[in-house]
Amino acid sequence: MIQLIDHIAITVRDLQETIDFYAKLGFKPAQRSETPTQVIQFLEAGQARLEVFAPKEKTTSKELGERDLGMKHIAIKVDDIWKTYEELKARGVVFDSEPWRTSVGNIIAFFKDPNAILLQLLQR
Repeated sequence: MIQLIDHIAITVRDLQETIDFYAKLGFKPAQRSETPTQVIQFLEAGQARLEVFAPKEKTTSKELGERDLGMKHIAIKVDDIWKTYEELKARGVVFDSEPWRTSVGNIIAFFKDPNAILLQLLQR
């Protein structure tokens, strides 16, 4: 079922400032992608992975909204997302939607814990 926490996703105001900061901790830029409104940059150090979301336009925290800054989600890597999805649903976990394939080919599904922390099942 669950293999490991694959990555933690955060939203930041300034991508380069964030890359520079995490470089001091030993993180190096890895896979990068873009949407019309944001850049998504993975940073890796050993087996630790951060997924950094940054708006393409410079924004203030007020423009982003306080809820949009900080931790975005925790991704949990699984070997068979459909099996895990069905098992968790049977245990009462409520998902936002069925698993779906991303533009880079991963299959993901989202749900929240009792504290409203967003969790993502991820099959690479």
